[in-house]
Amino acid sequence: MNSKIISSDLFDIYSFDNSSEIRLLLVENGISAGFPDSSGDLVHIDFDLNTDLIKNPASTFFARLKGNKLTAKGFFDGDLLIVDRSLIPKQGNTVLCIINDAFAIRMVDIKEDGIYFVHFLEDDNFEKFDPEKDKSNPSSLLWGVVTYSIRKI
Repeated sequence: MNSKIISSDLFDIYSFDNSSEIRLLLVENGISAGFPDSSGDLVHIDFDLNTDLIKNPASTFFARLKGNKLTAKGFFDGDLLIVDRSLIPKQGNTVLCIINDAFAIRMVDIKEDGIYFVHFLEDDNFEKFDPEKDKSNPSSLLWGVVTYSIRKI
């Protein structure tokens, strides 16, 4: 069972428990979004959410998003974010970070002089992340890389 470990205004964070398998059938050839395809040719394969969506179980957490501040960027109230703390952020990644002692979701912009956390709402609003400096200063700290966003439709 996943247990809540952190709660903030933006989201609740849960630990990951992979003690049970979550096996589903996956349509390997995809499903047509337009004209219907013959279902007789479809092949079903086993799909396990634990192994296919979570690569590093010991460093993976879930964050349940609260509010609609990021809908313009495709994140909605109730979305379940899968966050991997072991990954090194790459250009354009969505990350969970701590800025001025509060959790935030930002986009990574890597420049010659460092890594920046770009605010999704205003492109000119950014915070520089300096891994060496920020080891002792928690005002700007990378918490993890968002690998998936799951939404109920």
